[in-house]
Amino acid sequence: MTPDDRDESELARALDAYLIALESGLPLDPALLAALHPDIADRLLACIAVLDVTGGPRAGDDDPPGARLGDFALIRPIGRGGMGVVFEAREVSLDRRVAVKILPFAAALDPVLLGRFQVEARAAARLHHTNIVPVFSIGCERGVHYYAMQLIEGRSLADLIRDLRGDAPTPRTAPGRADEPPPTEPAAATVSAALPEPPPPRPPGPSHHRRVAELGVQAADALEHAHREGVVHRDVKPSNLMVDAKGTLWIADFGLARLEADAGLTLHGDLLGTLRYMSPEQSSGDPALVDARTDVFSLGATLYEFLTLRPARVAADRQALLAEIADGEPRPPRSIDRRIPRDLETIVLKALAREPDARYATAGAMADDLRRFLDGRPILARRPSPLARAARWARRRKGLVASAVLAALLGVASLTALALAARNRDLARAQRRADYVRDVAQAGQHARRNDLDEAVRLLSQHIPGPGEEDERDFAWRYLWRLGHTRPKRLEGHKGDVYHVEYSPDGRALITAGQDATIRTWNAETGAPLRTFRGHEGDVDWATFSPDGRAIASCGNDGSVRLWDASDETKPSRILGKGDQEVVAVVFSPDGRSVYSGDHAGRLTRWDIATGRGESAPDSLRTRVQSLAMASDGRTLVVACAGGPGMRWLDPASFRTIAADGDLADANGVAVAPSGRHAASGDRRGRVRIGDLGASGPDFRTLAEIPGLSIESVAFSRDGRKLAAYGAGGDLCVLDVTSPSMIDRFAVGPGRPWGVALSPDGRTLATAAEAGCVEIRDVEGGASRRDFGADVPCDTPVVVGWSDESLTTARADPSSVRFLRWTFADGKVGEVRTVRANDPYLVAVSDDQATAAFWHVPGSPRIEVVALDGRPAPSPPRFPSAPDRRRDFTYQLVFSADGSRLAATYPADGPVTAVWRVGEGPPLAPPIAIEAAERLTFAPDGARLALPKVEGLTVWDLTTGGLVDLPSHSPMWPTSSAFSRDGSLAAGGYDTPGIVAVWPLRSPRSSPLILGIPDVQALAFSPDGRLLAAADASGRTELLRIPSGLPILSLDGPPSQTSELRFSPDGSRLTRLAYGGGAAMRMTTWFSETAPATGARGPGDRP
Repeated sequence: MTPDDRDESELARALDAYLIALESGLPLDPALLAALHPDIADRLLACIAVLDVTGGPRAGDDDPPGARLGDFALIRPIGRGGMGVVFEAREVSLDRRVAVKILPFAAALDPVLLGRFQVEARAAARLHHTNIVPVFSIGCERGVHYYAMQLIEGRSLADLIRDLRGDAPTPRTAPGRADEPPPTEPAAATVSAALPEPPPPRPPGPSHHRRVAELGVQAADALEHAHREGVVHRDVKPSNLMVDAKGTLWIADFGLARLEADAGLTLHGDLLGTLRYMSPEQSSGDPALVDARTDVFSLGATLYEFLTLRPARVAADRQALLAEIADGEPRPPRSIDRRIPRDLETIVLKALAREPDARYATAGAMADDLRRFLDGRPILARRPSPLARAARWARRRKGLVASAVLAALLGVASLTALALAARNRDLARAQRRADYVRDVAQAGQHARRNDLDEAVRLLSQHIPGPGEEDERDFAWRYLWRLGHTRPKRLEGHKGDVYHVEYSPDGRALITAGQDATIRTWNAETGAPLRTFRGHEGDVDWATFSPDGRAIASCGNDGSVRLWDASDETKPSRILGKGDQEVVAVVFSPDGRSVYSGDHAGRLTRWDIATGRGESAPDSLRTRVQSLAMASDGRTLVVACAGGPGMRWLDPASFRTIAADGDLADANGVAVAPSGRHAASGDRRGRVRIGDLGASGPDFRTLAEIPGLSIESVAFSRDGRKLAAYGAGGDLCVLDVTSPSMIDRFAVGPGRPWGVALSPDGRTLATAAEAGCVEIRDVEGGASRRDFGADVPCDTPVVVGWSDESLTTARADPSSVRFLRWTFADGKVGEVRTVRANDPYLVAVSDDQATAAFWHVPGSPRIEVVALDGRPAPSPPRFPSAPDRRRDFTYQLVFSADGSRLAATYPADGPVTAVWRVGEGPPLAPPIAIEAAERLTFAPDGARLALPKVEGLTVWDLTTGGLVDLPSHSPMWPTSSAFSRDGSLAAGGYDTPGIVAVWPLRSPRSSPLILGIPDVQALAFSPDGRLLAAADASGRTELLRIPSGLPILSLDGPPSQTSELRFSPDGSRLTRLAYGGGAAMRMTTWFSETAPATGARGPGDRP
């Protein structure tokens, strides 16, 4: 025996002696007992002290209150059980009422029971759900193990059942009876005997049935959350479900929970849980058989009892109850009360199925069916057929049923049963898919309103359980990522919050708002630190001093104030007060002065030591909007409401050094840490940056963000990132070194006011109306990334693009210049210039290694160019010379892998031919067509879609076969696409605004016609479940296949020409917009974590 084991044994013997003496009425003196056991004296006295607090094993409710356990003052015991005593307590530091559960000493000395108690605490602590009692803290004080949780003021479901039944309190169950919790467990948790006849009073009708379903939804949702976190409760029963005054259900007591990581704490042969609600597999004592479906069974037994007011198992003693578990079936609820809805009965009985595979696969699936019942929709659960019930009965009584009889029964009914089962499966699958599309579409609408909690709730209903089909697609994953990269909300301000800023060390935030307060917060956790009051109205601005020890503020009371940042109780020091609203203040880098600007355009420098203010000799004659100071103190930058919008001043003389005359109305302003660059923004979405280099001031437009009315801008400490925040759009973060790339973060509909980047550039804080202050993760949190580049697009060109770059071309009468746009740095550079005679149409392969273009004058021909330094491939040869028609709409396109080239040209009428790149003759004889608007290869390059009036023609390049796909539209399709597996083709018609989808395996079938106006581009997702359609307005609509129902709408920049692509793994959707001489724009939407700003391009793979 080790020394530790000897100490534990000695401690147990000493405590036994103390308890025996206490029970005999002759208590021992603790000091004397400690003297007798000097080696364990300290631990022994600590145990005795807490024994006195918890009342020992037989303490009553009249124990003296006020005993302390850590930070908790125990008030009174409110519950007892085999895993501990629960006290109402007060958490002293936060002055709030809580519940504290304490492990009894006898249990603490048992490693298995102690382990279970710790599992309970850890299981509950890792769960964060509306319907699970939250755990606040876990601890061990003076050898006493405990944890604190929320105090729920309500009643258990067992209490409610007893009230509805009209029972007197049920006596505690004697040992060996049917229910076997410890004698100290509340009586309401158990029923001690079979219910007498006649049956109990009938509960209320429809309102009670709805209440059963509503509480069942809450319980099942909570269990689903627990199961996804790897926690199985294993003791779901009425006494562990609490209902508060608002009707919210809470799951408590995870004392028998099993964590996946601690499954060894359950031993074979241990029958944990209350027998009356225990699943058959749990009663076997084999933990390997127990999974989430055990909780589904126990919840079904609980709802059964709440619905019928009698337990699902009614045996009177333990042996009879075990026999009922092994071989019994609950009475159908409608046989007890005919008013119970049939669908609700079906749900409960499915949850109570003996075989786990016959139950709901997940608690979430059960919750979904309960919601369908509440909404009046068809449920997915189906009643077992007579054949299925007979088969189950026969399996349990093999000795009583002759195999020949069973075989005959199955033989007669098998065909009918299989047909019905298949029909039911098809109906259930169709219902699930319809529910999926509806719920994801609604989730998208909630996400647009920034109601991400409701969006996630809707999406959560479609996480598949074991053996269930996974319906999820890009739309679901995009919205799910939105819901799980949501910002941290800081609660406290009432009314609009006008300003937010990080402290110099990045550890704190400061905010100022309409409620006349200044507040500081822990920047990492979001916890409030201090609140400063004193302004007589709105506080427009608050900022930390360079050393973080002081705060300067201003507001519409016309005052400029100083505060001690460490003490909110100290009154502010008023530096000055005028008749104009002061809108901005900033410290000098040495912390000796404060600069302020007001609505009259007056700038003032305040000496902190003397309190004296010195104003600029001349007013700016326009309202000051914002101030920023360079880190070297040599430049004060002002954003003004009238032009010039951004002005650089000498802080000593207030003399203007430089001004941006192109910026007429600026709002926010920020200075890079270097002091050389400053940025501002206007209501047209322009981000302007100024550079005071050695050659003099230089102002330029860093980015234009359509639809964004910029209110505030902020630099990161390294000067590489710039955030722009404003009304009418997303929160945008630009990489200053690559301004073509903009990360976008979805924000709510409220008016934005302020933005700040943390010194390390990793987090972003925003301030907006209605008290909204949020912190979000910059890296990986963007929902969308925009790229823009000034790439010429006036030449007809089919661009080639990949994850990292895009190659396009610019043609003049004598040459073709190939230009490559690299996404990571936003740079556009020339790749190669090729001499040409009036080139007409250029195509670039997606690997950007090969290009081709038409020479039209003279004898039309195609020239192929290697862009990677290889020798030029052989040009294609034509079976017959093309006509010299300059007005013909020529076409030229590469296959996805760049190995094939297709062209449309005039030769005794329009024809189309396909070549292997570098091989002269065509793959097959050219085919005559009407005149293709745009050619599209299938993903494998084996087929080619040729648009025509009223449909598409699909050319099989292997067999030479042609398949006509009619659309019944009198117009030409302007875009087309194939699904990855080649089973579907789609054509888009900008007029009359439709998309047609054809099944290629049955081409004679009528196409699916969908209404999408001004269609420019189409793309199937890799899994074939979605068709993306881009229109001229910038919107990209995602349509669910095969129904064609719209499931999600994504906004992007408007364009004349668009291309759409999903990444190969389906995690990203990218739209390229160009044409009309406008800058090229690329937008990528992420359905998983976005790469960090400044990383590789829009399609980079994680």
